[in-house]
Amino acid sequence: MHYYKKSFDDSVYRNKPGFLYVIQAKGNNRYKIGLTTRSVEQRFAELNGSQSPYSLALIESAAVDNVTESEEHLHQKFASFRIHGEWFEFNKKQVTAALKEFDILRNEEAKRFSFYSLPTINFPEFSFPQFPQVNPQFVRLLIAAISATWLTISINRYVATTPEESSPSHLDKR
Repeated sequence: MHYYKKSFDDSVYRNKPGFLYVIQAKGNNRYKIGLTTRSVEQRFAELNGSQSPYSLALIESAAVDNVTESEEHLHQKFASFRIHGEWFEFNKKQVTAALKEFDILRNEEAKRFSFYSLPTINFPEFSFPQFPQVNPQFVRLLIAAISATWLTISINRYVATTPEESSPSHLDKR
């Protein structure tokens, strides 16, 4: 197993959302797998402008929830191709594999925040024989919407009736 120690402290990025990117040094098979919490375009312009002896091309980017964990995953997966720091040397097949990993990460993030990944409430099966046009899925959705509305109203009432002295905002007036 190849071990790589970063030359900078990435603790400021820990557990933060951001972007992973793959940048190619044009004219060779060298690729940088990096991270940023800013826009990918800003980071690309920064790298292309001053830090590389090669002209660069942005190949791929992906928004991720935990940027350092995701970057470490890719760096470990492709450690045998590392040539220096965050730079890797890939042939076409290896680039395809790296880009496939980006798709996997992107899909994992999409699933994490999709409607379908929300917890499901298991209602008992029911039907309305006297009302065959009533869709049980619609009834479940209606119950969930009513519950969400009730929760929102309850929270708003709680906040509205909370004494000002118990709120941290009074500390700002010192």
